[in-house]
Amino acid sequence: KRHWRHNQRFIMIYKIPHTSSALQTQNFVHMGKSLTLTTRWNTVMQFWNIDVYDNIEQKWLTQSEALSLGSASLYHLDLPFVFVMLDDSEYGSLKVSQEAMGDTLNVYIVNKGDYDASVQKSLSINYRK
Repeated sequence: KRHWRHNQRFIMIYKIPHTSSALQTQNFVHMGKSLTLTTRWNTVMQFWNIDVYDNIEQKWLTQSEALSLGSASLYHLDLPFVFVMLDDSEYGSLKVSQEAMGDTLNVYIVNKGDYDASVQKSLSINYRK
């Protein structure tokens, strides 16, 4: 678990364990959904992408969705959560690589409402400067 502080409350985001393996699969339950997350390194384009399968409804939620550093993936879908890839290094190098996954690069799942609230708060702080 990782916490973002927003308006005097903590927003819970959950880290999904990864390694630097080019292909990996995790099964977990989040917000009542039983999910299979497949993470794949694209060796040609040098980025990570994901497939997400709903095990209860037995359907794909997305396939070959790119993970972008610091941005919400699956935001455009009608789901109660998003995936966010973050650089957890001390310096925030913003370098996406296969070797960094699970070390300085980590994937988190977060409630979409909490993600929205944290972005809105961040934007309002930046505009006031």
